[in-house]
Order: sequence, then structure tokens, then C-alpha cells
Amino acid sequence: MQNSKDPDEQRSWLEWTGVVEGVPNALVAGIASPCVMTRPHWHAQVEVNFVISGGVHYRMATHDVHLKGGQFALFWGGLPHQALTTLPGTNFVAIHLPLVHFFRLRLSTAFADQVSRGATIVVDTSGIGDVEAFSRMTAFMQSSDPLRREHGVTELLVRLGRLNFEPYQVVGDPTPGASKRQGTDALAYRGVVKICDYIVENFRNDIHSSDIASFVDMHPKYAMTMFKQSTGMSLLEYLTLLRMSYAQALLLDSSITILEVAMESGFGTVGAFGLAFKKLLGKSPSEFRRDAIAQGASTLPDREATRVIG
Repeated sequence: MQNSKDPDEQRSWLEWTGVVEGVPNALVAGIASPCVMTRPHWHAQVEVNFVISGGVHYRMATHDVHLKGGQFALFWGGLPHQALTTLPGTNFVAIHLPLVHFFRLRLSTAFADQVSRGATIVVDTSGIGDVEAFSRMTAFMQSSDPLRREHGVTELLVRLGRLNFEPYQVVGDPTPGASKRQGTDALAYRGVVKICDYIVENFRNDIHSSDIASFVDMHPKYAMTMFKQSTGMSLLEYLTLLRMSYAQALLLDSSITILEVAMESGFGTVGAFGLAFKKLLGKSPSEFRRDAIAQGASTLPDREATRVIG
């Protein structure tokens, strides 16, 4: 992120200073002044942004969202999103929640369906103490004390679970052309959680749908259908998203060859890696690395108070 002498000047986000992309299976929490983005980005976590003060204008894949102090948004980070502008004095909490944690929340089927199909959930928390609560839980999650970190994560999950019982606004139509999915029952929820657990632990290995289905003791076709109905993604799409997120982080280290990135992130071949990368980002891995290096060449990374919680 670029430093600025003027505290009210909008700061620019630099791809190469990112933390989230390199840890797609971890919870990442931080409190900072948000940076504007010159282009959209994506990652393999559900994102929760709570605006403490000021305001932020986001552009999502299908809609725009304007947040003000006292509001928080929850959305699926696997779709392109971009912070376009911020108001002077803006401060916010950014939390990136692995998909496995999201499904452990046991939010309503309608809620999970809307999020996974691309809608943004906006909650107005004025007057119910969330400014203090989000600041506290983020500080706890950033602590070096494991018990404090555990308490912070638990408080976050409990807070998000309350969305089952309080009003919220759904911004943006679900992904155009998406069909209404069937409800996800308790058995399916447990299956999805186990599938996510297996994929995040093994995405860098050569795994297939049959390996995943065997781990959860399901027929491959049933496992694929259940996962698609619950998340809006196929098993392959989620696996590729995790691999791509991890590969982006590896590409920022110029000492690692493109071949090594492809192998380390689970693609197996440079050809498969290049095709997937071009399809999702619109550029080759080499072009991404070149652009990231050029973008960060004149500045040192200014990492905010961000902590990775395993």
C-alpha cells in the first residue's frame, strides 16, 4: 500500500503487498484505513467489512455498494470486487473467512444461497455496540495469545450467526441466469464442511472428485451435486479458486519460476496453470508477475495491522 503524507488522501492498494491470496485456507483479520483499488481482485474467502467511521464505495461483480460508518457488508470474495473510493477519515475492519467457517455458521439456506450467488449482505448496526465489538474481536484475533485469538474467532462467529435473527439488506441480484437451488439440510451442511476441510488441506496435491467423495464417504456424483447446490460452485471451481489464490501469492516472489508456481499450487503442468490463470484473470502468469513488480517497484509495502489465524 502506498504511504501518504495527507491522512485524508485516498491510498492505492498494491497487489504485491496482499496477504489474503497466499493463505486461502486461513482466517485473516485486520483493522486499517481502506485502500482504493485500480482494478478488481478476488480471493477464496468470504469477506466481512465493518466500517467504523467514514464510508467506502465498492464495485462488485454485478452491482455497487456504498457503506457508511456503523454498517458492515458480507460477500463472497471469489467474485471480482473493488474498493473505488473512500471518504476522509475512513477506518474499517476487514475479515476474510474461509468457506469452511462460513458453512459452519449454519446461516439460513436463503442467506447462504444469496451470498454464494454474488449478492452483498449489508447490515446496519447503529446503536447495538458493534463498533466496540468488531474492534475488540479484531484486536483479540491479532493477539499473540492463542486463547485470546480463539476467543476473538468465537466472538466473530457468534456475531455473524446472529444474522439469522436480525434484519439485513440484500444488495445486487444473484448471478444472472443462476437457478434457484434446493435447500441445504443438516446432513448436507456436514458434508459440505467436510469437503471444504479436505480441499483446503489438500488443494496443492493432485486430487480429484473421486478422492474428495471417498473422504466424505459419498458417491462422487452425489458429492458434486450437493456441493454445487450448497455453494453455487462445482468442486473443480472451488479447487481451482484455491489454487489460483495461492499461485498469485507465489508469483510475487520473482525467485520462484513459473513452473515451480504451477507445481507448488497444485496445477501439475505449466500449460494447465497458464490456461486457468488466463481464463480467470485475463492475463498470463508472466504478465501478472511483470505488472505486480512494476506496480510495487517504487514503494515498500506498508502492511496494516493484519494477522493470519490458522
